[in-house]
Amino acid sequence: MTLQTSITAVAVQVSRIPATCFQGDTPNFAVLLSTGEIQVYTYKNGIAQMPVLRLRNSRENSRTTCLAWKGDCIITADTDGVIMFYDFAFGTSKQTYSPFIDIDRIEFERSSSGLYVHARDGKFGFSLEKVESCPFSVSSFAVTGNGLVLVSPLNDEAVKFVIARDWRSVKRITSPALLKPLKTAQQRLELMGEQLLTNPTTGTWSEALQIAEIANDHGFPTDSIIWECVSRSLGGPSC
Repeated sequence: MTLQTSITAVAVQVSRIPATCFQGDTPNFAVLLSTGEIQVYTYKNGIAQMPVLRLRNSRENSRTTCLAWKGDCIITADTDGVIMFYDFAFGTSKQTYSPFIDIDRIEFERSSSGLYVHARDGKFGFSLEKVESCPFSVSSFAVTGNGLVLVSPLNDEAVKFVIARDWRSVKRITSPALLKPLKTAQQRLELMGEQLLTNPTTGTWSEALQIAEIANDHGFPTDSIIWECVSRSLGGPSC
């Protein structure tokens, strides 16, 4: 498959329900191109065939920004806040309007026909028939599949489990780890190594063994300064 433009988003048909408008072919995935066109493909024997369907936004001065796929229905959203539903089983389409514009993500509720809608400015909503807005702005969200959604409110030091239908908070989780990223293995090794090199006499066996274990697990080369730290701390010669 060769595309002349870049891919903006991808949606996968999980349940793989055959649709009549594909003449017996089973659609597998769809790509949203930077041109705003959606191309739907089948995937057979390790090869993506030519697009079996192309969809375009017919609205002037608006751009399709994201898509989602569940069952035999693809949903798209655009910069004007218009949400389009394409039903492959019946070859029909319909549209609804979101209370906010510039939508950057849409995602299906896994256990129902509901749809989550998120805008670039943090506005967030849930839709069964129409989009109901969340009372607070959200930077990110994750769908759980049981009617709950995990959200990260803007300017908040916690994440929340909320019920999408009435936005009632079920649980709020706070942690120092949410305020700053966890250290990577590289950062942990560098910090511990600096401490041991600065004052090797205070290094303990447990610290040295911990460094050795991390370095070994992450494949640090034998000439790394980390192994010299370990050798010194365990009483051996410098590398």
